Amino acid sequence: MPIWDELSEAIESGVVVTNPQGYCIYSNAFARSLLPPDPLETPMGSHFTENLQDLFRGEQLPSEGRHLTAHLKNAEELHLFVKSRPSGGAVVFLQPGRAELSKVLQREERFRALVEISPDAICMLNERLDIMYANSSMTSLLGLAEHQILNLNLWQLVNPEDQAFLLRLMNALPDMEEVLPATEQHWHTPGGEPLEVEVVCRSWLESDSRERITVLIARDIRARKASERQLRESEARHRTMLNAIPDTVFLIDHQGICRDVHSPAPELLAAPVQSLLGQRIFDLFMPELAELFEHVIDKALETGELQTVEYTLELEGKMQFFEARVMRHSKQDVLAVVRDITDHKAYLERLEYLNQYDQLTGLHNRAHLQENAEQLILTSEPHQVVGVMLWDVNRFKDINDSLGFATGDELLQAVARRLRRHIAHPDVLGRLDGDEFAMVLRRSSIAELMQVAYTVQQGFEKPLKFGGQRHVLSLAMGLAIYPQQGQTYHDLLREANSALRYAKINRQGIAVYRPEFDFPSSERMLMEQELRDAIQSRNLQLEYQPLWDIQRHKLWGVECLVRLKNREGGFIPPEDFIELAEETGLIRKLDQHVIEKAMGELQGTDFVCSVNLSPSTLRDSEFFGWMQEFAAQLGPRAAQLQIEVTEGTLMQERDLVVGRLEDLRKLGIKVALDDFGVGYSSMSYLKHLPLNVLKLDRSFTTHLVESETDNRLMDSLIQLGHGLGFQVIAEGVETLEQVEWLKAHHCDFIQGYYISRPLGQHALHLWMETLR
Repeated sequence: MPIWDELSEAIESGVVVTNPQGYCIYSNAFARSLLPPDPLETPMGSHFTENLQDLFRGEQLPSEGRHLTAHLKNAEELHLFVKSRPSGGAVVFLQPGRAELSKVLQREERFRALVEISPDAICMLNERLDIMYANSSMTSLLGLAEHQILNLNLWQLVNPEDQAFLLRLMNALPDMEEVLPATEQHWHTPGGEPLEVEVVCRSWLESDSRERITVLIARDIRARKASERQLRESEARHRTMLNAIPDTVFLIDHQGICRDVHSPAPELLAAPVQSLLGQRIFDLFMPELAELFEHVIDKALETGELQTVEYTLELEGKMQFFEARVMRHSKQDVLAVVRDITDHKAYLERLEYLNQYDQLTGLHNRAHLQENAEQLILTSEPHQVVGVMLWDVNRFKDINDSLGFATGDELLQAVARRLRRHIAHPDVLGRLDGDEFAMVLRRSSIAELMQVAYTVQQGFEKPLKFGGQRHVLSLAMGLAIYPQQGQTYHDLLREANSALRYAKINRQGIAVYRPEFDFPSSERMLMEQELRDAIQSRNLQLEYQPLWDIQRHKLWGVECLVRLKNREGGFIPPEDFIELAEETGLIRKLDQHVIEKAMGELQGTDFVCSVNLSPSTLRDSEFFGWMQEFAAQLGPRAAQLQIEVTEGTLMQERDLVVGRLEDLRKLGIKVALDDFGVGYSSMSYLKHLPLNVLKLDRSFTTHLVESETDNRLMDSLIQLGHGLGFQVIAEGVETLEQVEWLKAHHCDFIQGYYISRPLGQHALHLWMETLR
């Protein structure tokens, strides 16, 4: 029953509504019990002995209404409260007897208060659906005053798509009571503001006036609908996010029963999704794994902390690795996010393999070889000897240049396979660099070591197949022996290298180290000591050659060049002490010192500092650990550091080198390819390199402007660099004509004596002052 009916029928007070002519158009049950039957033609005032018809027409009434006592024609006394209606007529409250007056007034006020304080909007409608009465909630909902609402028709408020119920009300049969259940509708205020309401209404015919009256209750559901929309949107977002997660998510209760499953790849589950629901997951696993999961779920529920476990399953005949992250969802269940980590495991294993083994040959790399060799020396018995053998392929460069690098790679792989035949546990075999291989063997005597060396050499007298043909190779070998010739692997490696160099120079297949092989040992040792001292005391001298932005006519950066002074004050050629640093293992410390010192000397500047990096340093994992820490110290200045590498560097252990360069880029450091054009990078390989800058070799600049061929070649190289997304530096620029030509052909930067020779730190700042 509608609220209006419940309220009006429940109170012990008569309620009568009259029209402007003074006829009754509505009365509740209590009023009908007080008044005699009233034909439609009889005015309301005809029931009373007093002349009250003007009051019942809504006339001669104060705005607050009027209390009075009147008598029915049967002499019964009634107390009346009469209040005019804005549209004409009146609302009349009736109570019998003067003795009950106070109670009547209380009941009347209670009824009016109930309607007025209702949070729902309540109104009374006539048969044309004009609003005859509205409570304060209705006026608030529509944003109008009471007198403004009483002039409205419900058709003006209901949106067209929801007006069907209005037709139902208007088309109801004359004697039919119409009750409409709660429906959600879209209304709008007279000012156009959209409303969402839940509407309940009841319509009936007055027995005396035969006028159809409708009581309508509208509840404002905008907040609820907004919450529902937000909930739907939130659910949709979470569903979208869940669908985007490549993991399988299980909802599992405290008994291990699966309550819900979401999987991006249902085919990888141990059973179909529907068959998992309602099942104990412990029943799907072997007892040991089931016990593990039961423990993990219990712990997650108990502690509320994230639990992580890795496990394996055999699916379709293959072992798959999974990681489950279990977290408490409520007091009774957990969420288990399961990820297939098979590929990740394979990647980690591959990464570990690359950190320990040479990618081309599968042998130990330099770092892993050293680690195993040191362990071999450390665990040797007093009666044992350890030999470090360095093997080098004779004429490898000629073979590489004539047959191509792919064939050269096949050669190295074939050599590695043949060398493996002579290795037995705990011997170690590795590739140091290029065509240089190292064996570290532990034997009972030097004679046994020499026997292995001769056996290896004889083995290479048989042809090797590579490049589609059979070839006979010869190898040179240098041997150093522990403990007779050195106590550490580093010393033995250096001495073996001296022996190898002696064997190659003297065309002697095998050479065992002797001190005289270090000739000119005194000079080299002195140079090595000077280099060590300079690195340790941080006394290396740096010079900087400007890199000039030819298009914007400003300094873009400098290339850092390292200088080493000897004890007499002269300079040692870079090619000599760089080679020595490589041989003695000082190159990483040298490169680190140069980078650190250059960035320190140039602190406060805003241009790029470009530093050459040795191939061995680039492949050194310890260097990259240091580089990450140094880049963190530099902060935003890391973007001002540029590392230069050569094409030859890129061709050795390609994947590892490219990975290292990508790591540098991730640290914000720029990468330049130095001396481009004189090496052997293919275009297909070049486009995949993580580079910022191409530095064109000075040989392309020497005859620029003079030679049309060189002009076309230089123009092509510039376009190539730009096409690959790189900036381009031309090296060796020495004339104004070259500068103008390069600027006209959109070269980005130039380097050479035309701009400046290499300058020390102080001279560089003076030179920069001249630019201002």
